[in-house]
Amino acid sequence: MMRDCVLALDVGGTFIKGAAVWGNGEVAKETLLYRNTNAQGARDAVLDQLHAAVKELAVRAKAVAGEDGIRVQGIGLAFPGPFDYESGISYLQGLGKFDALYGVNVRDELADRADHDPKLVRMGFRSGRIFMENDAYLFARGEAVYGAAASYKRAVCMTLGTGFGTGFILDGAVIREGDGVPANGWLYNASWADGIVDDCISRRGMLHCARSLGFDVDTLDVKELAALAESGERSACALFEHFGHTLGAVLVRYTRAFNPEAYVLGGQIANASPLFVPALACELERGAINAVITKSPDTLLSTFRGIKDYVFGQYRSSGEKGGA
Repeated sequence: MMRDCVLALDVGGTFIKGAAVWGNGEVAKETLLYRNTNAQGARDAVLDQLHAAVKELAVRAKAVAGEDGIRVQGIGLAFPGPFDYESGISYLQGLGKFDALYGVNVRDELADRADHDPKLVRMGFRSGRIFMENDAYLFARGEAVYGAAASYKRAVCMTLGTGFGTGFILDGAVIREGDGVPANGWLYNASWADGIVDDCISRRGMLHCARSLGFDVDTLDVKELAALAESGERSACALFEHFGHTLGAVLVRYTRAFNPEAYVLGGQIANASPLFVPALACELERGAINAVITKSPDTLLSTFRGIKDYVFGQYRSSGEKGGA
């Protein structure tokens, strides 16, 4: 019996990560793919790289399925913004990545390549089955259906990394409006200090703070600073405590009205959560928020599962048959 799958890509400015996800939400770990991103490349070079990654995932999935074979139910991409996800058009510009795709309908370009790829067509791919969304939204969707947020009626999922991504979950669905929910479910662009939240709750925000504490951020990144804090270096410990207090204050101001039962942490900075969660919890308690703080076991796998659920959800919304 043929196995339904979604080919999932998490496209970042540094890496493209991908996997095939079976219809039951299981990530086929044998298909996991990591590639350096050609983020500075010309338009066609970037698009050809994305198509090559999709094709390689399909080949790997077919090898895992063996004699059963596969049926590609769709291709899903987590893509950074600014991006018009509904229409498939990139508006990235001046951010050091994918400038060549500005104004390009990435979805249509990839669909055209897939439509003319005999291997993908033989594996059941049909035109129009390419879907794109924000990475934080897809992470939250994966956590809501398969992960830590599934046990709660109201939760806020966060990706802490290059930037600050959020997803608000109500009754197992990621919502973008409603009582206590900011526009689009986004907090990165909310006002904070003399700028926006993303200026503080992000890699660059942490490195800016580290520089003010005397660290050489040309040689030290978040991972190295976390190692110093774990060894007991006082200034490094203070750095992560400050990050936790700031994150907590942001959440008190912007999520208390949503009344979450849980906060789910994801992203690379979340790997250092033991260093900042005590300060975060202190701020939440001070702000009269009684919520569980938990870390996603694997941000990437949750994102892939979110992509699969999103692709199948598009079929359900349109009434088209697809997936399990």
